[in-house]
Amino acid sequence: MRYGFPPVLPVTDSGLFGDPAIAFGMDMVTYNAETHPMHQHAFTEIAIIFGGSGVHCTEHGKYSVSPGDVYVMAGARTHGFDKTQKMQLVNLYFIPERLPVYTDDVRAQPSFFPLFVPHAQRRGSTEARERVRLATHDLTRLRALVDTLDHEYRHKERGYHSMITGILMQVIVLLCRAYGKVHNAMAPTASRRLGAVIYYLDQHYRDDIRLEQLARLAHLSVSQLLRVFRRAMGQSPMSYLTHLRVFKATELMRMRDVNVTETALAAGFNDAHYFSHAFRRVMGTTPRAYLKTLGEEKQKTDISAY
Repeated sequence: MRYGFPPVLPVTDSGLFGDPAIAFGMDMVTYNAETHPMHQHAFTEIAIIFGGSGVHCTEHGKYSVSPGDVYVMAGARTHGFDKTQKMQLVNLYFIPERLPVYTDDVRAQPSFFPLFVPHAQRRGSTEARERVRLATHDLTRLRALVDTLDHEYRHKERGYHSMITGILMQVIVLLCRAYGKVHNAMAPTASRRLGAVIYYLDQHYRDDIRLEQLARLAHLSVSQLLRVFRRAMGQSPMSYLTHLRVFKATELMRMRDVNVTETALAAGFNDAHYFSHAFRRVMGTTPRAYLKTLGEEKQKTDISAY
């Protein structure tokens, strides 16, 4: 059982991924009267409940879970499980930057952004907005996909990288469709336009970016872009960019030995004071305190290795 995550797990922790080359891993476990402690990680995790019951704990609260509940934890999200009763859990975890599952067609799914885009915490988020609740027939389809994933992951026959990538894409689309049946999702055209903006921000977050530039990219007016973006992401494009830069800063802090000023510049902030203000607003702590916590956790991990 690969659990007991530290509060922040680096994306480079190859011990979590059975095959680091494909940046994918999975676990099938049963919890009974056990607690899976609150943790945070930078990769994307899909947690699927196939049986039993428990309580899912997130930064927004605690919620009862039952078979058919699926939670997508994209990016640095904090969560765990408590009060489990024969809870059958399957975890799929992967690093999107190293696994080509977010194709243009997948990103065009109207519910892709609310579920799978990290960096920005949706304001006023509730359990209903975070969870995908699957009908029986969808859960049966997902079970078959998971079983095939498990076979490919364990046996590693020739071509298994392609098989895992393709099946995981099917899982993502299935979840997007199920989510869209419950929540008001945007039209595919708007989703593609928003996808172009999100992709541009992800690739150019260090640059000086203006709303007019993003609006031209999306073939929308500034007011239309603001309306579409806020409807999907719960915040403005520039607020999303700030969250993205802070998220990138936390990645850099975990990956390298850097100071606050170096981190600010590398993440796209031109002013260390504004970086500290934005970091505290997003993360709830200062960059220096965050670095100190990382150092303490690394020291604990190094000691426990002996």
